[in-house]
Amino acid sequence: MSCREMPRITNLWSKVVDGENGAWFSKVVIESTRSYPYTLSRVAALLSICRRE
Repeated sequence: MSCREMPRITNLWSKVVDGENGAWFSKVVIESTRSYPYTLSRVAALLSICRRE
């Protein structure tokens, strides 16, 4: 895939949200020119694991 065909991140932001049992979480949003070929497959404690489609 050439550099021109690859998606580019256009915006990145986060905010703190109220979770279950009074816990607080950071919600992170990544905006891009098109979808990336990765998806979230598992969230474990403090780590999100992504896999390539």
